[in-house]
Amino acid sequence: MNNSEQKPRVYEFGPFLLDTSERVLLRDGKPVMLPPKLFDTLLALVEQSGHIVDKDALMQSVWPDTFVEESNLSSNVSQLRKVLGEGGEGAAYIETIPRRGYRFTAEVAELIDDADLIVHRRTRTRVVSRIDEDTDKVIERQLPATPIDAIAIATPEALQTRESVFGPTRKFWPLMIAASVLVFAAAIFATLLIRRTMKSSTIQPFAQMKISPVTGSGVASRAVISPDGQYIAHVTGGTGHESLQLRHAATGTDQEIVPADKDNFSAVTFSHDGKFTYYVKYIEKGGGVLFEIPALGGTARAIAKDVDGCASFSPNGKQFAFIRGRPIEGEDALMIARTDDGGERKLLSHRLGETFADASVQAWGPAWSPDGSVIAFALRTTDDKGTDYRRIMLAHVADGTETALTSEKWFSVGQITWLPDGSGLIVAAAEQQQNALHQLWYVTYPGGAARRITNDLNNYDGVSISTDATMLVTVQSERRANIWVSDAGDEAHASQLPSDKNDGVGGVAWTPDARVVYTSTKNGNIDIWIMNANGGNRKQLTNSDGADFRPTVSADGRYIVFISERTGTLNVWRMDIDGGNPRQLTNQGADYSPTCSPDNQWVIYSSNVTGHRQLYKVPIDGGLPVAITDYAAGLPVVSPDAKFVACSYVAERDGTRRYTTAVVPISGGLPVKLFDFPRSFEQVVRWTPDNRALTYLLTRGGVSNIWRQPLDGGEAKPVTDFKTETVFRYDWSRDGKKLLMARGTVTSDVVLIRDFR
Repeated sequence: MNNSEQKPRVYEFGPFLLDTSERVLLRDGKPVMLPPKLFDTLLALVEQSGHIVDKDALMQSVWPDTFVEESNLSSNVSQLRKVLGEGGEGAAYIETIPRRGYRFTAEVAELIDDADLIVHRRTRTRVVSRIDEDTDKVIERQLPATPIDAIAIATPEALQTRESVFGPTRKFWPLMIAASVLVFAAAIFATLLIRRTMKSSTIQPFAQMKISPVTGSGVASRAVISPDGQYIAHVTGGTGHESLQLRHAATGTDQEIVPADKDNFSAVTFSHDGKFTYYVKYIEKGGGVLFEIPALGGTARAIAKDVDGCASFSPNGKQFAFIRGRPIEGEDALMIARTDDGGERKLLSHRLGETFADASVQAWGPAWSPDGSVIAFALRTTDDKGTDYRRIMLAHVADGTETALTSEKWFSVGQITWLPDGSGLIVAAAEQQQNALHQLWYVTYPGGAARRITNDLNNYDGVSISTDATMLVTVQSERRANIWVSDAGDEAHASQLPSDKNDGVGGVAWTPDARVVYTSTKNGNIDIWIMNANGGNRKQLTNSDGADFRPTVSADGRYIVFISERTGTLNVWRMDIDGGNPRQLTNQGADYSPTCSPDNQWVIYSSNVTGHRQLYKVPIDGGLPVAITDYAAGLPVVSPDAKFVACSYVAERDGTRRYTTAVVPISGGLPVKLFDFPRSFEQVVRWTPDNRALTYLLTRGGVSNIWRQPLDGGEAKPVTDFKTETVFRYDWSRDGKKLLMARGTVTSDVVLIRDFR
């Protein structure tokens, strides 16, 4: 990295100062020895603090025009963490972003010493400039600095002025100049000493925000704050028991606005004048319907059908924007409708592979800008490696054209909300696929700089801001899971195995010899482990840079097949049952949900290499993948007789689209059976060992149970009768006598954030 062409800068973070002109790192004023490449690596990260620096870009910056292995970069980062983290604090500075790169997470203040400005002004105040990373604006603050006045007097220009008054002083110039240099050096040192004062006086947005709970039930969701900040509307109750409540912010009292019924809410918002509340309910066999109801309660009326996600209203309230997904037609559309007569027009659309929708997120949808000119929305697309990601786009209302707001890429994007003054947006988004926790992000407008403003182990669904921008409401949730084992038919006496709080969320599987394969985040990453059925002899099998998850075991017990992000994309991998000899089986990118055929010959999986997710199979010993379907399908599970695959499928009936489960021939072709399972926590389908039925998860009121659906079309019946907790993943032993589960709780409550500007 060539720093000689840059203006000298000093960066301050924690107890450290990074001086680019002297190429030195100081800790509490004492030099810290750094080899040149370590210094370059640290500088590249600090200059982009708060942002992800891609590995390729970082390597090119540190080793320009030189080919080096990625291990060199990993080694540099590891050494930097040790240098910065005496006492184990290094991880607080540099964060690893799997598949992407690294991010410097500490707050950084940039000090710019502009000596010319000080000398020429001959002022008793020192002007210290700090560049705000989110707005690219220079913030100037005046700090008292008496030594600066001495520097101004001791310059040659000042000496010339004195000579005309007091006579010749030329012979004293060398001494005067030397003195001025010494004083100038002292002034710089004094400036560094005041960094603590400067840091406290230049707090970044969101740095002092305060989070306080609004609800404590653990079953709250989809919360919005009224424009005047007086009310908070939120949904309470679990699936199938949801009602819409209105809380008075000052008193904390609740009023029921819409009572619970069998249909679930999928979005809530207020009108700009606060007089009406709008909500979307997913009507069984009818899709999403947008309703309008007086804010304090009354009669609701339907104003739009086939609505996905949350609607967003224009500044004058005469129009609203929403997403309409049409899988059968192969597109998702951004629609605009009039509030008076419901007249609609399509603003723009994308093919299904670049969908706006994010069905895995509770709160999501477009956001109309305060000036009415653009509508922000999240667009899913695929990079040249086949990896899915989402970015925020702007749709121009006047002509339907679109532009990218930011280059930031997320795995998942939820609700987008504009700041009332239009200076930026707040968005709930997740960077990683597995254990994808949505955090709150701040994105500047029109610059598009993105910075995470929460960084914890909670998940944030949705975001809503009062008109005066003093209050922000979101839903904070937390998930805990443990591994459970039971005999089939005696699930009430399931035993909890010793495990970490999030074990099994990324997948669980039996081995033929009755051992348990599962995912764990015990060591910070998502890895695959194995243990005995009683919880003993735990062993970690993977330890890669990226997440490893969705394990499945071959019928002969030789291999564990799984999804890994270790190459930067999602691919199918295979390893021996003891974790040895890992081998990559696919390289399409965005590969997902592998399952092994009972004859130990094939791995069936889904991939979206063609623009929509469809089923493929690849030889378990390696080879070319073969397409099973030419239509959208996912989450495959092979039947015990190896003739069929159960999978997720989208069907259209009576003019509406339905997410269903299909049974398709493993050789390819159209579905031979379709099942309309109720909507539940993801689609976790398994075959019974006798090949005569499918089992699936159904979650109601936060409680999950496994149901059995006969293939002959008979009535579905519950297999388990749990009264508490959610089942995230499960697997039957091959003889059907044992049940393995990742089971736990998800608690979610509304929180209010103040002082975030």
